[in-house]
Amino acid sequence: MLPGAALFEVALEAIGEAVLITTPEIDAPGPVIVYANPAFYRMSGYTHEEVIGRSPRFLQGPGTDRAMLDRVRKTLSRSASFQGEAVNYRRDGSTYRMEWLITPMQDGSGQITHWISVQRDITGLRQTEAALREAGERARAGEQRQRLLAGELQHRTRNLLGVVIAIANGTVKQRGSVETFGHRLQALSRVQGLLSEGGTDTVEIGALVRAELAPYADSAFDRVTISGPEVHLTVRQVQNFALAVHELTTNAVKHGALKGETGRLGVTWEVALDQRGQHRLALIWVESGVAVDPDKIMHRGYGAELIQQALAYALQAQVDYRLDEDGVRCRIELPIA
Repeated sequence: MLPGAALFEVALEAIGEAVLITTPEIDAPGPVIVYANPAFYRMSGYTHEEVIGRSPRFLQGPGTDRAMLDRVRKTLSRSASFQGEAVNYRRDGSTYRMEWLITPMQDGSGQITHWISVQRDITGLRQTEAALREAGERARAGEQRQRLLAGELQHRTRNLLGVVIAIANGTVKQRGSVETFGHRLQALSRVQGLLSEGGTDTVEIGALVRAELAPYADSAFDRVTISGPEVHLTVRQVQNFALAVHELTTNAVKHGALKGETGRLGVTWEVALDQRGQHRLALIWVESGVAVDPDKIMHRGYGAELIQQALAYALQAQVDYRLDEDGVRCRIELPIA
């Protein structure tokens, strides 16, 4: 069974969304809630004692779309993920509309052990959209702009929730610790912070790398080199790229150049044109001066899988990851605008 409270308290530091974990049964009286995070209690008004051990059905009421619930049941019976919206009822009887992603959590053999539900209160968003529709009768150009913004917000939310679920499943399948899961979410949280600070749809790669290495800068400032031109990655690119940089950093701290006092780390990047005249970013991660223990350096597990396989799939990247005599060498190339 997943370590519920410890794991999801860390998750909230990164996303702040409401989370439920239930048992795998679909038919009544199941599924049964085995964990709810503080954000869920704030959103619903219920207490821990009033939630744990009950079916999520107690949140439903007359305003809940029965056809939608039938779709949920049909989807989950196929062991598939469900995404949609629903009307739920708070403890005081008031309603709220939530956007909702339910995903199966599986053990190493593929058996579903729990359902994880990540929820976001979009009541305000839907009310805003209604107000915008009314305003649009007076200013259609303004309506179109707001619709685009609302659509982008929803798209980003779904992408972020999807990345969180992927991290959770990847960590669980590799039997990773709660601490490891938390660190990965914190890396994702740093990206969201950079996006918020910049106020744009992109993150500068130098800021991303420096933010990830910042906790170790004081103790290893004379052994770490970071350099490269100003290059901006899109939201879609930067979430996956940041997780790869995090895994490289974690490995360097535990087993590589940032563990002792003799190792050195160079992180550089450049932009070049490929044979078709398209721009490609190449990030080069080089560790040296490391007493290599091949059994401990990352070469398998979710971290290595994320760097060597997930980047290739998600970003059409080319990855060359290898262990030399004195440390890790990694080169990541991906197309950029």
